[in-house]
Order: sequence, then C-alpha cells, then structure tokens
Amino acid sequence: MNLDQIIRKNLIKGICLVMLLGCISHFIIFRYFTYKYNDKILYEYKKGIENYVKLHDTLQVYSSTMLKPSRIEEQIIKDPSHHPESVKDILLYNEVTQDYRSFRQLCFTIYYKNHWHLIKVNQPYIESKDLLILIILSLFLIMLLLLLFIYLVLYYLRKDIGIPFYKNLRLLRNYNVKAHSELSLVDYNVHELNDFNKVIRKMLRKINADYENSRIFIEDASHEMQTPLSIIKSRLELILQSNLTHDEWQTKNIQIILRATTRLSKLNRSLSLLTKINNDQFHNKESIDFKYLIINYLSEMEELMASKDITTEVQLETFTFEIDPILADQLISNLLNNAIFHNLSTGGKIKITLEENGFLLIENTCLPIATSENLFNRLIHGKKENSTGLGLNIVKSICDKNNILIEYKHIDSSIFQIFINFHKS
Repeated sequence: MNLDQIIRKNLIKGICLVMLLGCISHFIIFRYFTYKYNDKILYEYKKGIENYVKLHDTLQVYSSTMLKPSRIEEQIIKDPSHHPESVKDILLYNEVTQDYRSFRQLCFTIYYKNHWHLIKVNQPYIESKDLLILIILSLFLIMLLLLLFIYLVLYYLRKDIGIPFYKNLRLLRNYNVKAHSELSLVDYNVHELNDFNKVIRKMLRKINADYENSRIFIEDASHEMQTPLSIIKSRLELILQSNLTHDEWQTKNIQIILRATTRLSKLNRSLSLLTKINNDQFHNKESIDFKYLIINYLSEMEELMASKDITTEVQLETFTFEIDPILADQLISNLLNNAIFHNLSTGGKIKITLEENGFLLIENTCLPIATSENLFNRLIHGKKENSTGLGLNIVKSICDKNNILIEYKHIDSSIFQIFINFHKS
C-alpha cells in the first residue's frame, strides 16, 4: 500500500468517524440547548404574565397580531400547594397538522380575581426527526467544505512535497554506488526535508568513499598477498624437488607448510572473487551454453575422478542462460568440485541432470555431515585440508546476484543433492 492509498484510507475512516460522532454529539448538544432555550422562553412568558396580572388583576388576552405563546391554559384551583411549579414534556394534538406534537410545558399558580389559577404555558419543540435531518444536512455541508479544503491542502502538499519526494525516491532506487557520481536530489520547499536531503547526500558520499576504499584495499591486498604466497610455494616445491637430503621430519613439515600456503592462496583468491561478486563487478553477460560448460569441466576432472574411482551418470540437455562467463565458470566449477572433493574416498558416484527448462541437479555420495549449519554460509567445510569452505558460499552469491534459485538436501546422510532452477519465477 503506497502513501496516497494510506492517506485516502485514513481520510475516509476519519470522515466517517467524524460524521458519526458529529451526528450523535450535535443531536445531544442541540437537544440540550433546545431544552434550555424553551425553558428560558417559558419563564419569560411566566414573568410577563405575572407582571400583567399584578397590574390588571386579570390574565392577558392576546390579539392575533401580538407575539404570544403557542398555547396558554388556565384553570381555577382551591389549594395551590397541590400544584407546585414544574416544567415537563407533553404531547398535544395539533389541529393544523392533525397529529400529536411535542411541547415543553411550564405549570405555575397565580392569584387574581379572588381565586387561585393554575396556568399552563406550552412551547413547541423542534421535532427530533426534523432536528436530526437538519443536523445531518449541516454536517454534510461542513464535510463537503472540509473535503474541498483537504483536497486543496493535499494538492499543494503533493506539489510541494509529494512530487519531489517520489523523484528523489526513484533516484535513490536507481542509484549505483559503482557509478562514482553525485546524487542530484530535488530540493523541497520545506526546510526539514531539505535537511533530510543533506543527510542523504552526506551518507552517500560516505558510502561511496567506503566502497572505493574497500575495493582498492581488497584488490591491492589480494594482489600483494598473492605474490609472496606464490614465491613461498614455488620455493618450497624447489626444496622438495632438489637433490638435497632431508630427514623425514623436515620433509613432513615442508609438506605441511606447502599445503597451508596452497590453501591460503586459494582462500585469498576465493575471498577476492566473493567480494567482487557481492560488489556487482561482473556485468559482461553473455548467452552461456551450460551443457557445453559441464562437459568441458568433467573432461578436465576426468583423471582426478578416475583416481578416486568416482563413477558419473550424466543426462544433459541443451540449455543457455544470460550470465557473465566468469561467474558461469565459477558456478559450475565450484559445484562439481564440491561433488568431487566431498565424495567418498573411493567408489563414489556423481549424478548430473540438466534439463532444457533450466533445472540442474547435482547428486553425489558423501560421508555423514556433522554440522547442522547452513552450508551456504561462509567458512563451513568438512575435514578436507585443501577446502577453503567458500565454494558453496560463492555459488550462493552467484545465484543470488543472477536471480537463480538454489537449494540442497541430504538423503539418509549418504547422498547430497543440490537443485538449481535458473528460471526462479
């Protein structure tokens, strides 16, 4: 739900609530003030009647042209104590409309012409139905004016804030940190939002600087580390291949150092590759034939698989996918390396199935895996000394960057399967 929909939804809810509460509250308020107003009129009539009787000793007779109460009744009584002053609601028959109408009635006693008289003064009410209709119509008119006002406010808010906001949001979505460009955000007519733009620009400059520094550091560190590692490795190999005599202890330790150096060199290359993948530094997408890629890699690893007595079952259909060639090569090589190096020490099996719809299955026999951690995490590996633990993490990063679905599962702790669906959707 976008911002406009949220505003409209809450606005409609608010208007409905205001209408409901407004009708109820206005009805109660109008009813209360109607009581007060009618009572005030009745007591003014009483005062006028008492003053007239005091001066003329008779009840005032109203002519048709004079303002008068809707109805005045009088009755001679003997004991005024039986008729205390009171105000109440009554229904009286209206000859004009021929129905009963609501009246507010004031009853009081007064003495004139040697008799006590009970005077009843009646004041008509506005009918509840008429009152409610009047309230609803007035509120409806107020709501229309309010809606017009809100529409104008929202129009100018959208013009001054909404349009620049969505432009800036689009710029932020499309911003590429590798472009090394300054983000040209649209300014607002609101001071606080312009401050927000300044914070975003400052943050992006910091991100750009950090990204560039980390990229340069990783590339330089990888390059500079690879050279001494290569020298150490080559020198150790020369020592082992030389005619110099070495005792068993020296030979064993040189081999340990050589293996550690080899693994460190592989780890350096893998981390460098993983960083480049995560930084989106591979953009040269081409249509890659994965059947051809798998066949080529299997032929390269044929001798190694034969030495480990690994049998393969391959069912490949032609399938092409748009991906950077380096990433495609790393994807297949790491998957097949994982199937080979984490297989049984001898007599293992590998099954590879590639369908033309983009479904790839790689299945291999394996030893029981002790860890329950996600194998796509970094540095999760078995007991293989030459394993960097980054192979499947590299595979997962390549799949994520190219919108490829990848999953794995174990079958009876002896078979490991990796499923890849190149068409994730």
